[in-house]
Amino acid sequence: MRSKIILVNGGIILVLSLLTFFLLKTSIAATISDPSEVRKDLLRVTQAARSQVALDSMRSLRWASEQAQLQSASAVFTAGTKEARQEAATEEANHVIERAALQEELRGISPTMALFINQQGVVMGRNGSQLMRGENLLDYYPKIRATLTDGRVFTDSWVNQARDEQFLAAYAPVRRAGEVVGALVIGTPINDALLTRASDLTSGQSVAVFISSEELPLAVGGAPLNGFRASAVIDAVHDAEAGQTSYASTAVDGRQFVALPLHGYGEGAVLVGTYPVSPLPGLNGLLWPVFAVGLLGVILVGAGGIFLGNYISRPVEDLEEGLLMVMNGQHDIRFELEHDELGGLVSRLNGLLSSLFDDDHPED
Repeated sequence: MRSKIILVNGGIILVLSLLTFFLLKTSIAATISDPSEVRKDLLRVTQAARSQVALDSMRSLRWASEQAQLQSASAVFTAGTKEARQEAATEEANHVIERAALQEELRGISPTMALFINQQGVVMGRNGSQLMRGENLLDYYPKIRATLTDGRVFTDSWVNQARDEQFLAAYAPVRRAGEVVGALVIGTPINDALLTRASDLTSGQSVAVFISSEELPLAVGGAPLNGFRASAVIDAVHDAEAGQTSYASTAVDGRQFVALPLHGYGEGAVLVGTYPVSPLPGLNGLLWPVFAVGLLGVILVGAGGIFLGNYISRPVEDLEEGLLMVMNGQHDIRFELEHDELGGLVSRLNGLLSSLFDDDHPED
């Protein structure tokens, strides 16, 4: 009996486990292999990363604007001599960086460069050193002119390998008596750490920034991928530089790529996002708990079968053994067995034996 209980119930559990496994595998595989679904997920996670990068850019710009409005910033331009203004610019630039390091909202995106320029675009002083003093930044980054003439605040990319510059620069006008007298520029490094922060705060998928038709990514966030260098991805980057969303024509290394225009990083800035074609690469491994639960069920069925078998079989064996003894002439045997299911049967057997073999009714 025990083996039958275990076999029947264990078989039912195994069949249900196999059916559950294959149904789940089929439904999940169909969902993740659907190209349209993959593209939706790809676009969603890349847009989330782009929003985070753009938000970080706006925070840097707001910080630059706030610092440019301080009295200490305008005081830089009031010193009596050129040398005094340069020293004041360097000192205030150092204070800007020190204050930025203490700002919670700039954690992870703290600027490392701050400098002041006059109305002609000439650098008066920057933090940490006397580098760039006297340089005219309009020769390298002409967009600053909009800040100096119109008082516009905006961000732009400083990418110049010859000058060893790779910054997200925020421009903010410095005013005195309502007139623009110069500008404060703060720079946040465009590096892997900046992109990794955006990736970690959103989907965790790898992203990369391309700028000005470069064939190589300027920075990569998340796991580094060779796919960012693939020709299909570079073609998508060139298309996105024109302001349109562009998907890579083919999957690369099991991943799809999409290129989106990146606002706040200047013209030609593109953010490339990735998403695995199969975001759940090991379906069998993912669904193994189904079998684990099935195996646990079989074990519990076995234990339950043994318990139930003993609960039923042992009393039956006792009854069988007692009846054999009665048949062999031991007529004084009565069964003393307490059992929820067999108690009534035992009582009737004892009554039958008493009626047949009681001393008041001797056997003929």
